[in-house]
Amino acid sequence: MKILVIDDTEMNRKSAEMAFEDHELTVVDSYDAAVEVLEKNNYDVVLSDLLMPASHNMLGPEGMKYAGELMPVGFALALFAARQGTKYVAVVTATSHHDHPASAMLDLLDSSTPAFVINGAVVGFSNHNMSPVEGTVCPVCHGGEKMGNCNPCWGTGNMMGKNWKAALSEVMRKT
Repeated sequence: MKILVIDDTEMNRKSAEMAFEDHELTVVDSYDAAVEVLEKNNYDVVLSDLLMPASHNMLGPEGMKYAGELMPVGFALALFAARQGTKYVAVVTATSHHDHPASAMLDLLDSSTPAFVINGAVVGFSNHNMSPVEGTVCPVCHGGEKMGNCNPCWGTGNMMGKNWKAALSEVMRKT
């Protein structure tokens, strides 16, 4: 499959590279980069982070105060990907619904609800699980000094990244 993953967090991009090493994968780190590759390429799957820094493109003086702020750009990227002919699209966040209103909104669209069909694309939205990213070391427990008691890595010793395979499986299951 030809897959595009969009996420501004390095660990989540690394997690995607590991999860989809057997696929034709493009990984980008921003809204602007995502728009650029979606305009030039067709993908079978687009997986996007929900919250990313707002672009400064097309903003006037008043809008510039939002540039760089975390915004729910994943919604717009999902619609754009569907319009570009992508078959499966998922917007995923690891941000707790207690920490950002856009993440809390996804509770209305959790994995138990049917996906949307937009322009022929199956589109899903979810707060998703994290998984250990192999080859990394948790910065808190340093890879196991506090195994079992470390909150950031859940006792795995590795840094945590989005479970992209689970997100893809979830949206494909909804067809």
